[in-house]
Amino acid sequence: MTAKKKKKAAKKAAKKAVKKKVAAKKAAPKKKAAKKAAKKKSVPRKKRNLTMQYKQHHDYYKFSQGKSKCECGWSGPNDELSIEGFSELFEIYCPTCERKFGIVSYPSDASIEHYAALGNAEAIKDLASRHRWRDFAKNATESQITEISQLRDLQEQEIKSSLHLVQDDDKNTWLVIVANGQEIGRELCFWEEIEPAYRLKDLLQKKFGGNLVAFDPMPAYLYLCGDSSSLYPELQRLTLSPK
Repeated sequence: MTAKKKKKAAKKAAKKAVKKKVAAKKAAPKKKAAKKAAKKKSVPRKKRNLTMQYKQHHDYYKFSQGKSKCECGWSGPNDELSIEGFSELFEIYCPTCERKFGIVSYPSDASIEHYAALGNAEAIKDLASRHRWRDFAKNATESQITEISQLRDLQEQEIKSSLHLVQDDDKNTWLVIVANGQEIGRELCFWEEIEPAYRLKDLLQKKFGGNLVAFDPMPAYLYLCGDSSSLYPELQRLTLSPK
């Protein structure tokens, strides 16, 4: 083959390669779409519906009074659905096949007031309950011991103190400070947390100085630790024992 023919053949091959590349580029979107359609077709219908249902966000009060039905054949009032609760919402499931129906957010203050004004019995009850809770929270905050003047004076040279839980006739739980067998202060239990133990120990030390020889918060551990077992060792470290 002469040099001229070789050059002509190479040029023809290069031109053919370019055409093939252009054709492949044009076919790529169609190929991608076909692949996507095949993938979608392979997903079971029930799974696709589950994903769609999961995105449904239900109104709390409409949901609580409504009914549901599932592809498995179950149907009934929504209060028969299985739920998994979280801090701001809960997920709802079919009680038979556990298919997820969606999510329901707990009602906001505005939603409660809106439905209560419309005469919704559940919303009216929730509104009254929320008002009681706000009143309790206000009373608990006001009862908090934050100054040494709120603690009773004692004349003994050695002060042995401890924290206790006491329930009154209205079923309110109080965190009571006992020193040398006498109650010297109390505050309403509000949130379960360890903070009161730190605060009250600090106030007792400021109040009685070196005369405070013992501080035992452990009798009130159910309130001070709550559900967090990891706080138990921390509470133990706050204990002050006589030398």
